[in-house]
Amino acid sequence: MGTHGTAGADPIEPPRSGPFPYPTIGHEPEIEAIAEKLRGKGLRPFPLPIAIDRHKGGACVRCATCDGFACKLGAKNDAEMRLVRPALATGQVDLVLDTKVLRLITDASGKRITGVEIEQDGGTKVIEGDLFISSAGAINSSVLLLRSKNDTHPGGIGNNTSDLLGRNYMAHNNTAMMAIHPFRKNKVTFQKSMAINDFYLANHHRPYPLGNVQGLGKLQGGMLTANVKFIPEWAMDLFATRSVDWWIMSEDLPRRENRVTLDNDGTVRISYTPNNEKAHNELVKVWAKTMRSIGYPLIITQRMDITVSMHQCGTAVFGHDPATSVLDPFCKVWDVDNLYVVDASFLPSSTGFNPSLTIVAQGVRVAEHIARDVLKISAAA
Repeated sequence: MGTHGTAGADPIEPPRSGPFPYPTIGHEPEIEAIAEKLRGKGLRPFPLPIAIDRHKGGACVRCATCDGFACKLGAKNDAEMRLVRPALATGQVDLVLDTKVLRLITDASGKRITGVEIEQDGGTKVIEGDLFISSAGAINSSVLLLRSKNDTHPGGIGNNTSDLLGRNYMAHNNTAMMAIHPFRKNKVTFQKSMAINDFYLANHHRPYPLGNVQGLGKLQGGMLTANVKFIPEWAMDLFATRSVDWWIMSEDLPRRENRVTLDNDGTVRISYTPNNEKAHNELVKVWAKTMRSIGYPLIITQRMDITVSMHQCGTAVFGHDPATSVLDPFCKVWDVDNLYVVDASFLPSSTGFNPSLTIVAQGVRVAEHIARDVLKISAAA
């Protein structure tokens, strides 16, 4: 994924097999000054690992719209740039656009998928195949499997034994924070370069985990008024030019009742009751106090609700026992011989981090297993 970072800089980082492929992108002066103040408070800020095309010859110009916007230059090392486009360039992959996948079709035994029914150009047709992978995300993969129910899979494909399909939905406890100095402008352009994990595990504030704090891409007035409608845009513009912005993230825990369901008319519903809120709220308070202590007296926070589903996971958990999981350790659906779900659905817990690189790592692991053990493709080939 072309990730920039410094191995060993994160104080809670587990052992690594090697360095990051590219060095850290570094902080702009405003962020480095804050990092120095945080070190003076006994904290250990570190360079946030970030996947952008910033190395020599890369397309990144380090602009202010990296976080929360599509990149016009193709400089974000996302799934499209680093995975889909290179796959298409091999000539061995077809990308079918303007198409909706309706359901998966099984044989009479229910043990094999024989085709996928799609809606295209105003009609429907079936694409047949020998092996099928759903990578639609934790919401839509579970919706697809639920929508594919039949006589042999009355609760949806993959739900015969565990009744876990669509359950245990997680999406993190997230809060955006603006720490504002009313008389000093923040001239930073690329703000998303620092993270703090001193509160991720038990810490000197609490004997239990609170979560992760990281820099947020520079907020702008128009972005803020969308969620805080009672403050005029001119005031938000004023705040934004004087703020340092943070993303505060804590783990939410798997609960069977937090789930994705499908109504008879096809309406998708997400039922979600937040949990682990005490830890998250304490982290928000701790970070607000920290910001005030280094010279930012005005704090504005925005808690993200159920509509913010960017870290969705957990709806088709993997495991060693079909009675307590939907997928086996290589993400194959227990109930079906040739169907895999390879996205964040497999995660049994949300941890307290963005799951993107974990999903990529599992995707690589599953692909190697399919090539080696299922398709019997030799390493030389």
